[in-house]
Amino acid sequence: PRARPTPRPEPPLTFATPARGAAMGGTTPARVRIAPGSTPRTGGSSARKKRRHDPRPTPPSVPRPTKPPATRPASPGDDVRAYVESLRSKPQVKHVEWIAPAEERCDGPPGFKLDEATRLVLQEVGVTKLYSHQKEAIHAATRGKRSVVIATPTASGKSLAYAVPLLQRLGEKRSSRAIVLFPLKALANDQLAKFRKFPEAAERLAESGAYEGSTLKKLRGMASITVRTLDGDTKESDRAVIKSEKTQLLLTNPDSLHHYLLPGYQSKKFTKTFWQHLELVVVDEAHTCRGVFGSHVANVFRRVIRLCRACDGVGPEFICTSATIDNPAQLVKQLTTRDPVAVTQNGAPSGEKAMILWQPPELAAATEDGSVADDRNGGNGGGRAHGAGGRGDTVAQRRSPYAEAAEVIAGLVQNRIRCLAFVYARKLTESVCRDVKAILLKAGRQDLIARVDSYRGGYDADLRRNLEGRLASGEVSCLVCTSALEMGIDVGDLDGTVHVGVPETAAAMWQQAGRAGRRLGCSLAVVVACERPLDSFYCAHPEALFRRSAEAALIDPSNPAILEQHLACAAFETPIDVKNEADLFDHPEAARAYREQAARNKDEAVRTPFLVALKNCLRDTPRLLSDATPTPNDRGYVDVPWDDGTPLLAMNRSTGVASCRDNFRPHHHVTIRGAPSGGEPWTLLDCTHGACVKTGAKVIEKVEAHRAMSRVYEGCVYLFQDRQYLVEALDERTRTARCRTNSHRNETTHPKLHESVTELDADPRRGIAAPRRRRVGYANVRCSVGRARVVERVVGMVAKDQYTFEVRRERAYPSPGLLSADFVTDAVWWDLPDEIVRYKITDTGVLARATFGVVNLCVALVPATAMCDARDVQGAVRFLRSESGDGECAGARMYLYDTCPKGVGLAPKAYESLESLWERALKTVSECPCAAGCPSCTQAGGAAGGMAGSEKRASRLILEGLLGKWLKPDDDDARADADAAVAGGTGARAEARKREALAATPEEATASERWADSQCKSIDAGVGGENDRERVRGSSEHGPSKLSHAEAAQYLRQWPGHRALCPPQASAELGLSIEIAAAKLPVMTREQRLELAARKKAEFEARRRERERLAGGS
Repeated sequence: PRARPTPRPEPPLTFATPARGAAMGGTTPARVRIAPGSTPRTGGSSARKKRRHDPRPTPPSVPRPTKPPATRPASPGDDVRAYVESLRSKPQVKHVEWIAPAEERCDGPPGFKLDEATRLVLQEVGVTKLYSHQKEAIHAATRGKRSVVIATPTASGKSLAYAVPLLQRLGEKRSSRAIVLFPLKALANDQLAKFRKFPEAAERLAESGAYEGSTLKKLRGMASITVRTLDGDTKESDRAVIKSEKTQLLLTNPDSLHHYLLPGYQSKKFTKTFWQHLELVVVDEAHTCRGVFGSHVANVFRRVIRLCRACDGVGPEFICTSATIDNPAQLVKQLTTRDPVAVTQNGAPSGEKAMILWQPPELAAATEDGSVADDRNGGNGGGRAHGAGGRGDTVAQRRSPYAEAAEVIAGLVQNRIRCLAFVYARKLTESVCRDVKAILLKAGRQDLIARVDSYRGGYDADLRRNLEGRLASGEVSCLVCTSALEMGIDVGDLDGTVHVGVPETAAAMWQQAGRAGRRLGCSLAVVVACERPLDSFYCAHPEALFRRSAEAALIDPSNPAILEQHLACAAFETPIDVKNEADLFDHPEAARAYREQAARNKDEAVRTPFLVALKNCLRDTPRLLSDATPTPNDRGYVDVPWDDGTPLLAMNRSTGVASCRDNFRPHHHVTIRGAPSGGEPWTLLDCTHGACVKTGAKVIEKVEAHRAMSRVYEGCVYLFQDRQYLVEALDERTRTARCRTNSHRNETTHPKLHESVTELDADPRRGIAAPRRRRVGYANVRCSVGRARVVERVVGMVAKDQYTFEVRRERAYPSPGLLSADFVTDAVWWDLPDEIVRYKITDTGVLARATFGVVNLCVALVPATAMCDARDVQGAVRFLRSESGDGECAGARMYLYDTCPKGVGLAPKAYESLESLWERALKTVSECPCAAGCPSCTQAGGAAGGMAGSEKRASRLILEGLLGKWLKPDDDDARADADAAVAGGTGARAEARKREALAATPEEATASERWADSQCKSIDAGVGGENDRERVRGSSEHGPSKLSHAEAAQYLRQWPGHRALCPPQASAELGLSIEIAAAKLPVMTREQRLELAARKKAEFEARRRERERLAGGS
């Protein structure tokens, strides 16, 4: 080629920008622990900048080391280092963890080389070099044409790793098509401008006249690439343009792929040509595709593959990116059916990062008033300390974590440190933002107030894009946001992040912290602890917070309940060839498990997950609605309900092809994110200047219907950006919440929630089958699985002072309250053994905390069994009261249920392996080194907020009772019992033991018999009827017996309905004895029972003497 002219200056792209050094999928960076009061190994020597305002009194400084730190030239991170150094003396700083910088690596795989046209385009847009992981991914996707997953840290340049293969594939053939999927609409809009720079750069190079031949041809091909976004915000006119210009590259999301692109094949919006030439599908942030959502997305991808094959295509390859999971290759294979090349070694450089754990200071002790709000809805978290007693207890409180976070953010802004602040509830974004502005105003920094703003879901698209642009351009110094900004939206160069509350997973923490430090300078992340068990544990063990390993993302595409929904959608797109497409939808391991199960039961036909789902689709659905004639809706198709009494699919037996039923479009009935639409959204209407829109009222926001009542209840203080409103009335008919400007500026409101789970009986008209029941484990615990109704109501509200948590006002709503959520789902439930409630854990408060701790642990462990995410399953407990009316707890029932309405089969999977679930839970509790419970054991699932997890020993006792650990014989005990039975059968020794037993005091024997009689009366008459009737008859004729573990096990095998438990009066040394609360066989007389008792007592005395002898010898 001729000499290339000087390229026009272009703003460089941020594809290959430095990232943090903690690569979850690659090499682990070196970490240096710096205790508070010591100097970090940074070498910075900038002078500390004095803060203008600090509302807290400054504590005495911690003595500094005599050696000054080594000096280094000024760098962009000096402001951050100086600020971190200024925080060292703060008593709130519990721990500082310095993450060392990562070195740059640009080596590539053997044979890697970019063609000249691609190299020129990259150079034109400002990319002068590629890192090693980018080269490895590009080489696998272009030369090998294989699927790839890039699992490197945030801001390591993963976007460029798939932009280059897209540029080359689409530039080679004008007919080629590609789809890029982002988890959020904001991500697609953010990347649109970046992708368009490549064709624009190629066009400039092609028109320059400096190139010819194959290079010019490729440049012209790249210049002709058309890129557009397609999502729910896309106008109809823009969608028409996409079809008319035959757009090559579509930026969209999984929801639009499911609801618009795939069904668009039948409506001719996306023709056969598009699907035939679809070559690449890019999945950005693939680690978000986990649990039920990931299982749905996996079936959407299977539908894409089959539609491409039906249009005479070969099917696309997939390029996926992931930041912070433990199993990227396994996840991508389950998502796409492709065996990907995993790129996990990060080559991007990163600066050092300071991770600071910040705990708010303690306030004066407060008296518990019993009105603690539910933290799941954004409560202030500053209630009573976890595990405290009941009403009237004096507990220690800490300062509000949100007030602390506001002061930290204000300090960062005043020190010219640009940051993001993450909160875990939408309502907290405006609350914390308001507090930051108030602190800046008090400090006299009015010039900085406009540089702080809030960002959350629920804002309209124009407002969100305006805030994103202001942050990227530097107009905003801090944005208080939810996890909506956790993923790769370009937010410019940030120096810090603030996390209000410890992120629940290591993946979320590193993903959020990676948003700062996109340059080689120093950055920081401040984690402000809340008053939650998770935060309290990590404040006590700060090293564990920054050494948490990344979690694995689990999905189950072959779940029949999910597969059934997607088979209906697939049949609508193109009829299903059952014989040839079974392998696409069947998971190989799941299908093999089904065949092995059928092999054990010869009478049962072989059923794979695909065939099970197909059979369900061919059955008649329950008829739940009226006989009204369906009419076409505004989208042009007939909206037939899902449950109309007819099958979803119709099978042609001669051809083996299944097609969707007539006049039915199933896609809008299938919500891939699991949450229901819940009907029309609620409108929040500001009536300060008028009663309706025509007279001056203003629409503030649209609130999604699902759980809307937990956000816009009467008396609620609602925050929107820097304005505050008081909800005064609700109109159910128009779904409008009327509010006015609130004058109480320093108060927050919290709903009082009441959640109930009710088992449903069989109802064929509604398609509800009868619950299945069985006895589980050695203790014969009665367990059931079936359909349950989950109802969540707002029964009242409480208003508190924002800073002191003082209750200002309370309100109870008329019964039954405001309905927040009401849905039917799958559930599994079991009853706590009566003996535990009556004799082992008699304190109601301890029982409640221990029971919720067991449910928490089960919720956390279910994903390993059901292949789902922990958010897909929830737990609940219902306590039964005694019939006497004294308010005493007479029992407890524990629930695990699917959080997705209608259920997706997770609870039945847990039901099939319930005993192994309890075994893993008991092992987890036993092996955990904590004393009272921690996020690694009884506080893991978060099923009951702050109520669970502080009674670890009691939780372990409950698990042992569920598993019947007291009944299971050990080998040593069985041998000892057998030897004792042989030795004590006849002779003088047996007579002596008998006389010794007869000499027992009447009071002891009477107490034991009374205990046994009370156990015999607590009988479940509903299960094992014949055995139970026999047990009742035998219990009235015979008293209790003391048996060994082996004898008890043998006896319970003969009488499986009997209850058994250690005597409540038994000491630790007598723990091997067991008392059967039931009858022996009729042939056993009272003298025989006394003989057994004498034998057990003699064995105990022999063991005691042996221990004393060994102790004396030592």
